Amino acid sequence: MRSSFVSLACCVVMAAGTAFAADVTVPEQAKAGSKLSLATSGSGEATAVIVGPSAVVKHKVQLGQPITLDEDDVAGAGRYEVILESGEGNVAKSFFVVAAKPAHLSFVAHPSRAPVSQRNGIRGSVYAFDPDNNLVTDPIPVIFKLTEKEKASIQKQTVSKNGVASIALDSPQREGAVQFQASSEDVNATRVVRVVADEPCALRIHAQMQPKGVQVETDPVKDCSGNLVPDGTVVTFTENDAQGRSTVDANVKKGIARATLPAQGEVTISAASGVALGNEVRLKANQ
Repeated sequence: MRSSFVSLACCVVMAAGTAFAADVTVPEQAKAGSKLSLATSGSGEATAVIVGPSAVVKHKVQLGQPITLDEDDVAGAGRYEVILESGEGNVAKSFFVVAAKPAHLSFVAHPSRAPVSQRNGIRGSVYAFDPDNNLVTDPIPVIFKLTEKEKASIQKQTVSKNGVASIALDSPQREGAVQFQASSEDVNATRVVRVVADEPCALRIHAQMQPKGVQVETDPVKDCSGNLVPDGTVVTFTENDAQGRSTVDANVKKGIARATLPAQGEVTISAASGVALGNEVRLKANQ
């Protein structure tokens, strides 16, 4: 009987010791930049050491009272270790902090100058960050919008994966500046892309005799969408006459390329720019 009483007393003492042992309760997951209250058990004083991805903080703790973590204590996303040091021994618990809602977007648009009428010619990528600059890796919807002056916007939605959302859109048929915008809920970022004319689509030339040779020039040089090609586009004029073959390169200026060629006898002149070939002009030079 006495033996049973002693055993029971020992069990009660052990249970009481277990009930009042120092311990801390942590969540499985928390949002970055949020306040946390970590419950503790036991009695007496202790020190809580919180080891995060980028900082280590200490708090004096009265066991049985919660440990209060401020926003700055859990600002960085990643794994956190809470070590409770007391006269009853040390206890270590871990939990994870994930990024909060997006606060700003890092938006990369490419290229800054895109040719007209190019399939998937304008590309964009977005990285979302929370207020503490943690990359938001949870899937979020992102809307991409391409706005051309005086025309309806082109809009597509995608969902981010592993922290990035990407899109490829066709470039407009008309040259000029377009706004390329990315948004997620009430957060957005805008870039400007310059849409430029493509390579010449066709050439037409005409020529007339001058005292110093043949003056030849193009009609306005346009791409296949009807846009004037950029100034500086090279047009090569080729002349065949009694002296043989000669070529002159001329830059387009305000849509037109001009050149003066020496000529003798029967003259045939043609032009080319990129893959575009012009018509032939035949005339007889002054003798």
